[in-house]
Amino acid sequence: MTDKQIRNKYICVMIVCLLVALSAGGRCIPSAFADTGEYTSAITDLQKSENFNAADYPSKANDYSIQVIQIAESTRGELFVYTYQPCQEATKITATKINMSLSDSPDGTKFYALTLLKSDGVFCKYKVDLFAVSGTSTRYYNITSIYRKFISGIDKESGTDNTINGVAFTVGKCYKVTSENGKVKYECKAEDVVQIINPYAGFLEYRNGFTLNGICFDEQWCDSHFVAFSTDKQIDYLAEADVKYVKREASKEQSYAGYVVYGEAIEDYITLDGTQTGSSGDGFLAQKYEWKRIQTVSDFIAQEDLTDGMKSSLSGAQWVLRFTETRRWIEDTDFTKSVKHWTEVTEVSVLRLKFITNGRAHFDSIFPPMSILFPLLRSTEASTLCKASHSGETVLTGGNMETKYGAETKERPSRDCPTWGSIP
Repeated sequence: MTDKQIRNKYICVMIVCLLVALSAGGRCIPSAFADTGEYTSAITDLQKSENFNAADYPSKANDYSIQVIQIAESTRGELFVYTYQPCQEATKITATKINMSLSDSPDGTKFYALTLLKSDGVFCKYKVDLFAVSGTSTRYYNITSIYRKFISGIDKESGTDNTINGVAFTVGKCYKVTSENGKVKYECKAEDVVQIINPYAGFLEYRNGFTLNGICFDEQWCDSHFVAFSTDKQIDYLAEADVKYVKREASKEQSYAGYVVYGEAIEDYITLDGTQTGSSGDGFLAQKYEWKRIQTVSDFIAQEDLTDGMKSSLSGAQWVLRFTETRRWIEDTDFTKSVKHWTEVTEVSVLRLKFITNGRAHFDSIFPPMSILFPLLRSTEASTLCKASHSGETVLTGGNMETKYGAETKERPSRDCPTWGSIP
């Protein structure tokens, strides 16, 4: 290959919990636990629910999963997440973020960072960072998945040149909180999930992709970034996908002593449509390349001249999302030195899919989104491409929460979902 060079992307990968091999041994000690006296303990809050029974949550030294068992709003507008972490008494682990939509559908799903406030045996209490409870009378917390850091020696490696930095666990619960006449009612609806498998992220490099290389022109290329994956569900047509990624500018002087200078990291979200096309640009005298934003792996392999190594990494994947393009170029600053510029793309996450199977539309929030952050897909069926309720779902009514719980912050715990206390 000459005009088109192909390079694999060093990227972070979040793996679905069901793909993670859990084994005995190994410890992961968090850098800090925010065990401040400002908040009530996790167990104190949880015991305010008449359905809570601590005996349903045994300690298991070799179970490194994290399960969301409750949420609560505080009168100060904070949102708390309560978890069951079976290994916590033997090995301290910390949840890092949740994947959540603020509606009764997966639309608008985003990542929210978590801060650990309290740890009591196998129970932990987290605050959702940079979040304020809405003033509307009805509020939704549609949680797809929860994450922790990757534990070397316990969690399964990717098996490719992608690097895993975190593990996601399914939640699949939509909490509805209603305020009326000074009373607060909590409801919890269980959601179906679809598992993302065989994720792989990389990029293709196209020479002369933006402008012509050569005399009087800086050498330059177009990097086309993609993520490939499959699911445990049949997908006949993939109509839409929401992708989140982090990008930052980088440069390095082309000398032995040169070092990389990075710009500010920027988090970006994009919705891809099955009808969209991407391209390398149409600059002056540039070679223009085009591709579909959403395509099958078989079409991707047939269209591109891939190395055997990349083809092997794509084995088992069904779909490719080509979500963004960035420029790479070499700047000749004078006759003695040059500087290479590029954009680093990391933490690629697929947050939502809309697809059709047997003529029916599915709206899925992925578990785990892939960092590559991979979520679960939560499926809602409809006869047309519009929002619909999933048949057979169970809704529990939390009752009128007339008492405001918590001595200082007066948290209002939700009621248990029917699946709470079970091991995924």
